[in-house]
Amino acid sequence: MFSRPLEIILTIPVYFGIISILLFFSPILILCWIFASILIVLKNPSNFGSTKTSGWIEKAKASGWTPPVPTQKIVTTRDGLKINMYVISQPSTSTKKKCMLLACPLGQCGISIFYPILIAFGDEYTYVCWDYRGLFSSERPKRDRRISIREHAEDAIEVLRAAGFQEAEVMVGHSMGVQVCLETVSLFPEAIHRLVLLNGSHGHVFQSAFQPLFRIPLTGDIVRHLTHFLRKHPSFLQKSLQIIVQPTLRVTLPLYARFFGNNFIKQILGNDFFPNFLNSYFGSISVSKQTTESYIQLFEELDAHSVYHVLDSIHHPTLIISGLWDVLTPAYASFEMESLMPNCTHFCDIWSSHATLLENPERIMECIQNFLQVKYQRRNSQLFTKVNDDVDDNKIINNNNNN
Repeated sequence: MFSRPLEIILTIPVYFGIISILLFFSPILILCWIFASILIVLKNPSNFGSTKTSGWIEKAKASGWTPPVPTQKIVTTRDGLKINMYVISQPSTSTKKKCMLLACPLGQCGISIFYPILIAFGDEYTYVCWDYRGLFSSERPKRDRRISIREHAEDAIEVLRAAGFQEAEVMVGHSMGVQVCLETVSLFPEAIHRLVLLNGSHGHVFQSAFQPLFRIPLTGDIVRHLTHFLRKHPSFLQKSLQIIVQPTLRVTLPLYARFFGNNFIKQILGNDFFPNFLNSYFGSISVSKQTTESYIQLFEELDAHSVYHVLDSIHHPTLIISGLWDVLTPAYASFEMESLMPNCTHFCDIWSSHATLLENPERIMECIQNFLQVKYQRRNSQLFTKVNDDVDDNKIINNNNNN
């Protein structure tokens, strides 16, 4: 491991110091997060019904909104894989409907994470989504390298065209979907008009995952080695999920939904929505050996992937949403993206963690609606100019934070 004694002399004190810092700060971080969780429950006005509801919430309540059943279709990709896609197209008076392309988080089976968007915009868009290659109803490629984030980005365009569209008015991504969105717009800028990025990162996620305040030395290495072990022993993960995780979720999910579930979403979708959503997020990982193996490898792909070095070349109008208490994709990654992307607006929500759209939908949907009202003119495949300069979208987002 070490080629010279001097390396040992210099390295041991450094590692000893890092471990000491971790041991000192870990209890503090845990206490901070317990306090933050209590604060979110007590202070979030929506838990007591005191927040002024948006028009889309009242409309959904009045109409008795129910989740639309998507049309499923199998698409054969450029390398011969069969990918399962979903299309939701509701009857509309519009002669030319716009497309919203949805990129799911890793492990999410279905599109329930995006329900507030479907409720708010209704038949204004045709919604297109797909199962990532290797997951759920989509086939896994024979070569491991064909499951990278770049491949998912190319799948996104093939799915978009299979749905009858050459371009998407908006591409929305959550968590892993954020990296898929950024890769897609980097490879196919002409196919996407706007981006809405929810609780994600620009890449190398092991360097920030489980490090909510700042990057901690060695943490990324620990996560990487753990993930590598699970990929070599997928049966260990499956048994752990079946014996430990799933029974634990059956107990904890109702409690989480009771205290952290948004009241407006419960009123529209019922009290069972949050347990069912979280079960679809975590419980679907072990549906098959293929899905489990692909799930683990995709974690490694998320860490291997990065678009940080090309963020300043992405001029598409972009709205970034982050949750202040997000442990999986900490908010500072979103601030880094905001600092580099020219036409970017960032709203960091202080009342949410990794599922901001569901945890505080009234505030986030107001941000998204205001963002989409700002008009941009496309100058070429990559450059955009704001048409209504009198509308400051940054001010709109900040005003939301003060409401």
